[in-house]
Amino acid sequence: MVVARGVTDAELAVLGLLAEQPRHGYDIDRTIEHRGMREWTAIGFSSIYYLLDKLTKRGLVRAVADGASTRRAVCELTDQGRDVVCAESLDALDTLAPVHARVLLGIANSPDLAAPDAQDRLRRRT
Repeated sequence: MVVARGVTDAELAVLGLLAEQPRHGYDIDRTIEHRGMREWTAIGFSSIYYLLDKLTKRGLVRAVADGASTRRAVCELTDQGRDVVCAESLDALDTLAPVHARVLLGIANSPDLAAPDAQDRLRRRT
């Protein structure tokens, strides 16, 4: 399977939350708020549904509750979405950039990554 790469940090944050469990847009927003992710992500409530629609069109997310719209449905990752969140999270751990948000996304998503991979990337980063 070819992995669609090149997701934005906001897309990676949403994909990471969906990797934990299927969620609807409101739940994604509450989780972002509860975890303090607003401090290092630029995801507003109104952009969550835009991101979900965009990720659905790319085949990374699917709506499962009503199937018709991501606005009312619970969304989950597709197999391709799981591949992308894993690959992009590992890439985020490698990325040495002036903005540190990308490494934070990699760390935030690390519970879904195989521990040796994540630990290896963090060791290389140091």
